[in-house]
Amino acid sequence: MRKIILICIFIYFKPIYSQTYTQVNSVNVLQNNYYANNNAGYFSIANSINNFINAWRNNKKKERTLVKTKMQLDFVKNRFKEIKNFPTKITDGWHLVLVTDNFNYCKEAQVFIKDNKIKQFIINNYVENSINFKMISKIKKAKCLISLEITNENFENAEVYFVYDLDESLTIDRPLNAGYICIWSDIKKAKNIKLWIDKHSFGNISKRIKTEPTYYDKGTITIKLKPGTYDLRAEGRGSISWKKQIIIKENKGFIINLNKKNKL
Repeated sequence: MRKIILICIFIYFKPIYSQTYTQVNSVNVLQNNYYANNNAGYFSIANSINNFINAWRNNKKKERTLVKTKMQLDFVKNRFKEIKNFPTKITDGWHLVLVTDNFNYCKEAQVFIKDNKIKQFIINNYVENSINFKMISKIKKAKCLISLEITNENFENAEVYFVYDLDESLTIDRPLNAGYICIWSDIKKAKNIKLWIDKHSFGNISKRIKTEPTYYDKGTITIKLKPGTYDLRAEGRGSISWKKQIIIKENKGFIINLNKKNKL
């Protein structure tokens, strides 16, 4: 009896789809489809920025973040007070920094340095989360002042601290590039299929496709995501549905056909 139960459990949790990855040229795939910029909900740059600057409407969450911000600010200020000999310049390459408005947030970000100037500003270790900025002051004593574009043409000042470069120069790996998932269906009622990833809606499949498409073909839902693990759920008309944990890999993608063979 115990063996039968274990076999049933194994079958129930068996992955619905096998993921066969292909290398994706991010320049070539951004073609001919309004889903090309589909980075909705949680995955949008707007929400990433709101999280970064602690601009959420949830007061309890905001208050908790403010407490953490104060602790981080105290650490940064005290650390810089201890230093007598600051680096004369920051080495070219990617660096991890602490960024703060001295009240709402004190968060890590990734910056690319060239000739002791910030050339690129990234949050969440993800290339797609690149924020426009202007340097207000030069990098001096391992810190500088910049102006971040929080919303369209709305800039706010922030201090950048190279706190991890105080003892010795510390460069890091470049931020992650996106991965892709392309979802389609060959069932007759494909237009009724709704899709969610991590509980955030990505709309309906727009039409039935009879042969396997490629990324961003008309009728697919092609989504660009930060590498990581996500929960995918889809529902069609009646009781037909699909559910799976998917793994997104950098610069790679895979294609899923939602059909009757792999439904729940």
